Amino acid sequence: MLTPEELEQDRIKTLKVLENSYLMYEESKKKLIEDGMKLLDNNGNPVHSEQSLKKNMQLIETAEKDVIDKYIQLGGTEESLKALKKSNKKGGANKKALEEFMKNQTAKEEMAEYIRNMRERDVQATEVVQQPTVVTENTVMEEVKPVISTPVVEDNTDFNVSGTKMYDFVELPSGGECYRHKKKKLKVSYLTAYDENMILSPNLYKDGNFIDYLLKSKVIEDGVDVQELTKGDRDAIIIWLRATGYGNEYPIVVTDDETGQEFETTIDLSTLNYKPFKLKGDENGYFTFTMPTTNDLIKFKFLTVRDLNLLKKLKIEENKRLTVENIRELCSNLMDETRDTDLISNTAKTKIKSAIETVRDEINKNYKEEEDLSFSHELTDRLLLQTVSVNGITDRKYVDNYIFSMNVKDAAAYRKFIMDNEPGVDFNVEVQRPESLGGGSIKSFLQLDQFIFINV
Repeated sequence: MLTPEELEQDRIKTLKVLENSYLMYEESKKKLIEDGMKLLDNNGNPVHSEQSLKKNMQLIETAEKDVIDKYIQLGGTEESLKALKKSNKKGGANKKALEEFMKNQTAKEEMAEYIRNMRERDVQATEVVQQPTVVTENTVMEEVKPVISTPVVEDNTDFNVSGTKMYDFVELPSGGECYRHKKKKLKVSYLTAYDENMILSPNLYKDGNFIDYLLKSKVIEDGVDVQELTKGDRDAIIIWLRATGYGNEYPIVVTDDETGQEFETTIDLSTLNYKPFKLKGDENGYFTFTMPTTNDLIKFKFLTVRDLNLLKKLKIEENKRLTVENIRELCSNLMDETRDTDLISNTAKTKIKSAIETVRDEINKNYKEEEDLSFSHELTDRLLLQTVSVNGITDRKYVDNYIFSMNVKDAAAYRKFIMDNEPGVDFNVEVQRPESLGGGSIKSFLQLDQFIFINV
């Protein structure tokens, strides 16, 4: 049972999320007015009629009204929302508070009705919205603002409408070299009001797989499994979705190395670039490396989202086993200490022994003695997943044995080559230090997580 203070905190956090939603709808209305008539077909005629634009505006306004009504129900006022818009400030709730909010059971219950209403409204709206004219892939939007500067969206990027889905092409940091299909760019649909049902659904954040859920619905390229994307390519798509949906400004918290103090600042996502990637993959998207000591020829792949999820599961299981080892060692030490001391009565010793045996029995139900683990296998686990063949030999048992027994110098060089050449976004950023901390600029590293779409 939450205390009144905790309920009030949850109310405030919910208001912050709704403020962000309101500002997004206001921005959507602005873009619809500014860009609605600029989308032309091959003959130079507007794709959308004034009637269809009017209906789209009505849909946005209906969704926005839902947000305003919920905001007022929770004690906010429409005047405060308008003031927020007028001051051109975003609802920027504290990121840690947002994370707690999205995992909170009370938040799930409070947002459930809102999300259901949004879903019902979108389903009903789909039945009455005029189907837009289909635009060919050669159609060009007059003004296309790149999300991550030049690497992500080129000038004259195709802008298409397929059914009711608007999409664009996102260039991949890998240039498609990591895949059999060799596609340099993928078709990705823009975030919509309906996607906010997913973005504002707290239960999707509990298992840490929210990004996987979102990408599965937004990457609409035929023959592409988002689980088979490399991490770098996935990151590029995530940033594109975030920037086109909520703008290029992204708030972060930076720790000043000199003072150790944290400060809030904002970075421009359009200034991020892709890391240079010059490797050429074979027909399967694999690459080669020659060991410096043995001259063995290694064929490897860059880890996919599916591989990384497997590594995460292995790490969780490994941590459990490390915990088991620690508990067994603690039990053994406690048993020795209590047995050899006169400070504890025999009655207490009997109780302690009984408790230790209970703990050991519980542990042994799930983990046998020979499964004990005293150190992490993360380094070799990664190489096992990355390595495809050794000197042309693809037998899995042979490859695994080779990884376990290879020269440590070769192993270090192999890992470094993969790390130095992995395709992806360069997340090194330079930010301005507040004058209160001395001013100037400092270097930082942008950490992306699943809360990127609610941290606005």
